[in-house]
Amino acid sequence: MSVNATETPASHSNSNSHQAWMYAHITTMLMAWIFCMPAALMLESRRPTGSFLAKCFFLLFDITGMVCGIAYRILAPDLYPGNAHQPLGWIVSLVAALWIVLSIIRSREAGNGKDGKMCDVSVMSTVNGDYLEHGRERNGAGSLELYGYQDRSCEQSLRGDEDDDRCDKDEDRRLMESPRTTEGWPSGLNAKILGCRIVQYIRLVLMATVLPLGFAAIVSGLAIWFGIFRSRHIFSGLAHCIKGGIFFFYGLLTFARYLGAFADVGWAWNVRPAHSTEHSRKGVVPSAEFTESFVICAYGASNVFLEHLNATRWTHVDLEHVSITVLFFGGGLLGMVLESSWVKRDSTSPPSNPLPALTILLLGAMMSMHHQSSHLSAALHAQWGTLLCGFAFARAATYILLHLSLVSAFPGKPFTEVVAAFCLVLGGLLMMLSAQDCVEAMDGFGLESMTVSAIGAGAVALVLAWEATVIGLRRCGSQSY
Repeated sequence: MSVNATETPASHSNSNSHQAWMYAHITTMLMAWIFCMPAALMLESRRPTGSFLAKCFFLLFDITGMVCGIAYRILAPDLYPGNAHQPLGWIVSLVAALWIVLSIIRSREAGNGKDGKMCDVSVMSTVNGDYLEHGRERNGAGSLELYGYQDRSCEQSLRGDEDDDRCDKDEDRRLMESPRTTEGWPSGLNAKILGCRIVQYIRLVLMATVLPLGFAAIVSGLAIWFGIFRSRHIFSGLAHCIKGGIFFFYGLLTFARYLGAFADVGWAWNVRPAHSTEHSRKGVVPSAEFTESFVICAYGASNVFLEHLNATRWTHVDLEHVSITVLFFGGGLLGMVLESSWVKRDSTSPPSNPLPALTILLLGAMMSMHHQSSHLSAALHAQWGTLLCGFAFARAATYILLHLSLVSAFPGKPFTEVVAAFCLVLGGLLMMLSAQDCVEAMDGFGLESMTVSAIGAGAVALVLAWEATVIGLRRCGSQSY
């Protein structure tokens, strides 16, 4: 069904009232949350000066954006009364500010406590020695030579990269277990606050959730800007945005894992740390496949009836939606069971759990045939369904490469994971855009599925390029200290 732009409700995007304030609000918020906040997170504990500058720029852009938004709300008419973007924006900004305050105090406390050094290299080198020793035992005495790692500088480079990751965790543990008073700034009161275990956990939780919260604020802001997801359409919008957002961040996490992130917690593709190393941390870190399965299971369990909340009569489309969530719940649960210690006894073996990829493959195949009311909607569903299938095939190719290739003690980077990450991020983006209100808006503007997918692919390429840049800055930061 085609919807003319003139038939849609009035929205901020087609309003001519004080648009300069809104454009300034959008620009500054995107600068804050897309550029400054990721840089601040990645440079944390690696380049304290760079992280501090990124946090300052974030606060500058974020406060400027809030001021511009307040000015626009005062001067322009409210075309979306009762929206959730305004309170969500305040909450997200407060969460970010709280994390920045706690991280700055912690970095000062860490510097004062250890004469400006961020970690005890001797202790960390011992831990990483276990990691490398485990690789030698697994692959034989000549495994490093087979991969050309005959120079000790390679080991030191790997150890230095992982030392910085474990250094941050070791400093958190030290602050949690031994609160103390220090001379100068921060004061003894700040040291006691940072020594509180609960406060440290709060800082880590804020650090892990601030980007997803910012993403939710951006998505809700775009919905308000275009005037979509009103009334009963809110449930369809929520379902598509939650599902698409999960796949979007799943893809970003997959690409970060390819770039070498999270190797210190056992998420390297070819080898996991030794058993003793895992238990020397603040608890046992689950495998990447267990985490993937848990997210899939949690989504399936919590969103069974989300898209049916706007209707009273059950249709075949509702049954399709429910069946998908049941598939996610069952597939994720089975994946977690296969990753449990009583099923998978060898925790140091390369990843080989097919359930996350199989679940997403089935979802992609089914959504490619999902009944839709318009040609544009059907085409978009077919596109992101195909992309999810592409992820599953790329992940299968990764497992095949791991089992056919020689295993190195150094974190591996299967090139197939680049394809998998791209398919996930683009598939998640198109999934969000395939909501009914989004499709009607695109149809009203005369957009075709090819145009939407081409623009989305370009945007995803830029996002992944920025992610690689930020992680590269983090790695350069570790080499310069």
